[in-house]
Parts: sequence; structure tokens; C-alpha cells
Amino acid sequence: MDLKENEKGFAQIQMAEAMKQHEVGHQRNRIIQKKINEAEQFKNTKQQSGINISELRMLEDYIYQLQDESLSSKRELEHLQKKYQLLKVCYKKKPKKKKRGKT
Repeated sequence: MDLKENEKGFAQIQMAEAMKQHEVGHQRNRIIQKKINEAEQFKNTKQQSGINISELRMLEDYIYQLQDESLSSKRELEHLQKKYQLLKVCYKKKPKKKKRGKT
């Protein structure tokens, strides 16, 4: 009985940790997206007022770097979502008692 309770407690801890990691991942992705939007706006403003080509390239490189980071973050979120779903399924599986048929 204690072993079952320990397994249940461990599964609950794993699920809580997976949920926390998932939320942190979403928060990270929102921050990256905000940075992308701000960099794009800054680039557009600079283009309208005049910008030298080297500064423009630096801004574009920074935006590409943020986009790569965003893509990586989204992949990590997908992985965490799958992990959470697997834990959820494993946690909810309970051994079923066999019903005795009438004879």
C-alpha cells in the first residue's frame, strides 16, 4: 500500500513540475514574441527616418536570432505538452478489478 501511495505522490510531483515548466515555456515565448515585435517596429521606424545598411543588417540579424529562439521555444513547448499528456494518462490509469462472471 505504501508503494502505491509513493508512486501516486511521485506522479503528482512530476505532473506539477511538467505544468510549471509548460507555463514557464509559454511565458518565455511571449517575451520573445514581444522582443520580435519591438525590434520590427524599431527597424520600420529607422527605415522611415533613414538608416545605414550595416545598422539595418544588425537589426535584421537580431530579428532572425529572435525568430530562431522563438521556434526553439515552441518546439520545447510541444515536447513539454506531450510529456504532460503522457504523465496525465499514466497517472489516471488505475488497475481494474476483474468482475466475476455468473456461473
